[in-house]
Amino acid sequence: MPGHKLTSRRLSFAVSLAALAVSACNQPASSNQQNSAGSGQPVSAPPIAALPLATAAPVAAQPAPPASALPLPARALNFTGGARENRYRYTERAYAMSSAFGDTPPDYTVDYQGTRPWIWRSNNGGYRVVERIPDGQRDYYYQPGDTQPFYVSDPDAGYAYDRGQLVGVYGADGIPVNDVYAAQRADAAARYLYRAQELYRAAQYEQRQAAYAADWQARRDAVIAQRRSWEAARARDADWQAWHDAHAADERNTWNDEQNRRMAYAAAIGVSVGAAAVALTRHHDGRPPDGGGPAYNRVPNMAEPPRFENGSSFGHPANNQQLNRASAYSNQSPQPHSVPPTQAIARREPVAPVHPVTDVANVQYRHDRDVQFQARRAHQQQIAAAQSAAENGVRTQQAANAQRQAQAARQRQQIIRERAAATARAASTQAMAAQASRRKANAEQQQQMQQQQASRRAEQNAQQQLQAARQRQQIIGERAAAAAPVTSTQAMAAQASLRKVNAERQQQSQRQQASLLAEQKAQQRAQAARQRQQVIGERAAAAARVASTQAMAAQALLRKANAERQQQMQQQQVSRMAEQDAKRARQRTEVERTAARTQIALAHQQQAAAHAQLAVVHQQQQAAHAAAAHHSAPAPREQISPRPHPKHAAN
Repeated sequence: MPGHKLTSRRLSFAVSLAALAVSACNQPASSNQQNSAGSGQPVSAPPIAALPLATAAPVAAQPAPPASALPLPARALNFTGGARENRYRYTERAYAMSSAFGDTPPDYTVDYQGTRPWIWRSNNGGYRVVERIPDGQRDYYYQPGDTQPFYVSDPDAGYAYDRGQLVGVYGADGIPVNDVYAAQRADAAARYLYRAQELYRAAQYEQRQAAYAADWQARRDAVIAQRRSWEAARARDADWQAWHDAHAADERNTWNDEQNRRMAYAAAIGVSVGAAAVALTRHHDGRPPDGGGPAYNRVPNMAEPPRFENGSSFGHPANNQQLNRASAYSNQSPQPHSVPPTQAIARREPVAPVHPVTDVANVQYRHDRDVQFQARRAHQQQIAAAQSAAENGVRTQQAANAQRQAQAARQRQQIIRERAAATARAASTQAMAAQASRRKANAEQQQQMQQQQASRRAEQNAQQQLQAARQRQQIIGERAAAAAPVTSTQAMAAQASLRKVNAERQQQSQRQQASLLAEQKAQQRAQAARQRQQVIGERAAAAARVASTQAMAAQALLRKANAERQQQMQQQQVSRMAEQDAKRARQRTEVERTAARTQIALAHQQQAAAHAQLAVVHQQQQAAHAAAAHHSAPAPREQISPRPHPKHAAN
């Protein structure tokens, strides 16, 4: 029936809608992409946007290693636990992100250590990475702007992270486990955290490639099954359901735009597939594309319908290779038609001669139809140019933001360098002060040793003098005993000598006591000096430790500054690539505008030529009618002007 026929206008609208839906992926296409998509091989692109699925046979890639085979990071990870009221926050957030991505295929993949992880990137900068492992898959979820994940799941468990700390461990269904089991899983959580950081770096800087359509078809249900498992577990857990009811609005506001964008993309893909299926049915049924519709769609003597640039006509779809090329081609701005309008009209001339009026009407109709077709293409070019201008504006803004961030990073780096230099100067000053204190302590220690040596020499001299006095006293006593029978005068002299000896002995004893006191004082001074030296040494050691710590901190600041400098250089490279892409896009837009203006001018010229041809045919018809009327008249009684044909008069 006419109502079920697929007209050329409807099919062209469906195909145009599908092309716009595919171009909504924000993927800039290059010549390499077109050639690769036409051959069914995966395409590559700079790290800017998503890529279409590759239709070639998948290349075998090895699965990611299990947790036990992953490298263990240098820093151990302990289970710290989190607030009990927030234990469902991380699983619910991962569920919201997964729901936002919906059933859309991965945006791209990268070659990471022989594996091909799938990567989804949201418009706000969030990431989901899925990699295949021997017994299933492992999922990583990243908040916008974070290089570390907030949730990682494998077929056995889930792990929640907050600022690099393990705050929660869950079962495969998202239900929290007890703390004893959570502490036992800290080793696997640490390995996952380290690999997640490396995967994020690969997703940012490695060359992006298209995922294989066959792989996505085989593993699509496994990706969706995790979200369904969480939904079922949440329905069984009253606490989780209460958390979901209380916080669903916040998560919905965060991911609403992304979810709408993904749903529109999935719907557009479904529309394009449906249009191709209907066209294929019309082709196999043997029915013409326009069928028995209105008279506008049943103009006689049409040699062939207009064709798309991929080789398929209205109602006659292209083969798979042509459809793949058309899919890749729709990601760039439309190009001018490969066949000039004049040749297209000549190619569709009727085979058998017909009435001149019908011929002119057919020519006029085909010309009007071509003009409408060119107008639609010009409108599509304007839409593509507007989209390209919007993308250029976004890229320009991104480049400006990157420049501002680079300038701020350079300022921070300069401040860090100045602080590091000041810290180094302070450490050097403290080291010099510690050395001066050490030299002073050594000098005091040497002085104490000299004083002790002098005290010991004085004590030795006093002992020698005492011994000599005893010897003299003994000699005097012996002499006194020998001279006992002598006179009293001699006895008195002997007593005087004895008193003198006793006095000398007392003096020696006093000198000895003074020497002992001096030695004790010297020992006390030496002990005080040793204590001062010990305090000075401890202070010097503490100053040295502080100086070493400050030097290590300065080295860490320098390493951080170097890392920021490398990141700035990478950002500058990304900015330069974005500027180059914007420049190429502007050049393509200018070429397309020039081609559109040329096509419109050609269309006007063709329309004028058709009108002129129609006027000539009209004059010829008037002359023929006049000649026929002249020959059929019986007698030339009077001059009668020929009456024009009603259809010509209407013209």
